[in-house]
Formats: sequence, C-alpha cells, structure tokens
Amino acid sequence: MPELTEEQTRAALAGLRAETLPLIQPPGSAAAARTVRRRRRTGVATVALGVVSAIAAGAFVVQIAGRTSQPPPPGAATPSLSPSPAPAPPRLSDEELKRLEARAKTALGLDNVDNRRRRAEGKPPIVWGTSGIARRAGRVGMSGGSSSVNESGVYVIEIVCLGAGSLMLRYWGGPQRRAGRSPDAMPPADARDLFVPCGAPTVMTARVLAPQPNLVYASEEFDEAAVGRAAFALLVREA
Repeated sequence: MPELTEEQTRAALAGLRAETLPLIQPPGSAAAARTVRRRRRTGVATVALGVVSAIAAGAFVVQIAGRTSQPPPPGAATPSLSPSPAPAPPRLSDEELKRLEARAKTALGLDNVDNRRRRAEGKPPIVWGTSGIARRAGRVGMSGGSSSVNESGVYVIEIVCLGAGSLMLRYWGGPQRRAGRSPDAMPPADARDLFVPCGAPTVMTARVLAPQPNLVYASEEFDEAAVGRAAFALLVREA
C-alpha cells in the first residue's frame, strides 16, 4: 500500500470529522445544570444529617450531665451509704435475768454439782464455780481456787454467757492473795483473755496452769450491750 502524504492525511481526517460530527449530541447547558443541582442536593442532605445527629447527641449528653450534677433541693435529706446501727434490745427485768443465770448454770451442770458421780462417770471433778448477771459494764469481780489433789496443776475453765452483748474473760494462775486484799484487784500483766459472746448456750473453754500452791483466777468484764441483758456461769475443773 502506497504511503500517504501529509496533505492527503489531513484531508482524510477532515473528511472523517465532517461525517461523524452530526451524530454526536452534547448534553447542553440544561443537562449540565441538572447534574450540578443533583450533586448539590446530595451533599446538602448528607451534611444536614450529620448536623442533626450531632445536635441530638449533644442534647443527650447535656441531659445526662444535668441529671448527675443537679444539686438536691434545699432541706432535702442526703442519703447515707452506711447502714444505720440496729437498736439495742430492751433490758430485762430482775426476774428474767435470774432465770437467764439459772439457765447458764444448768448448761454447765452447776445447778447440781456431784463430784463423786462425776468421777464414777469418768468426768474430772469440778474445783469451783461462779455465776452472775451483767448489771454494769466493766469487770464484775474476781474469783480463785484450786485442788490440793491435782498433781499436774493443769485446769480447764468452762464458761457460758446467755442473752445479748459479750464479755471478756481474763484468767491466770498465781499465788494466793493476801488477806484483806480487795477482790477487784487488777489482774497481772501475763493474764490471758477469752472473748465470750452472750447468745446461744455455747460452752467455751480455756486451759490454765496453776501448780500448787497457786490458784486459778478468773475475772469477767461485760460490754455495754450486755448490761441488763445477759448472765453467765463459769466453772474450773481438773484437766
């Protein structure tokens, strides 16, 4: 095929353009305007939706913040986070306290002590015992005793407290007190303590060493909740 000259090529392209140009229809200004308006509406709707969402979220946050930070009205009571203490039960009458003391003695077997029968049953003999009513807080007295036939010098204290509150039992082994010494004398520094709740008839025990000629001493101290509401019984027996 022979090569075309530059003039022939230009003439062929001009003829092709003249043939195809009538077939092309441009969108015109009206179509372009419609396209631009459609794009603007879409963008505005998207922006408006974002603004409404932001406003709604802002209103929600402000509402919650107002709920949490709003101060209570004047004179309103502020709720307490700690529970209120339960009121103390009423104090018992003298007759009720005496019955409580009798129940405590029965729980330990102090209502009818028979060491001969206890030995026959294989139980250690009771050396001494005491009981009392919580009429005031603090130490209510001191008792002491021992057995001349207890060669080991080991004793067991049994105590029970009925009613309300609690008592602290302080016990020790030591020499016999001098005549005329007050029964409320202070216990020695090496005395031991046993916490005794005053509730169900639960017998609590403690061991103490008091070889001859020492005695076993015990002192009871009630708390305020036990005053007028509790009674106890205590015994000391051989181990």
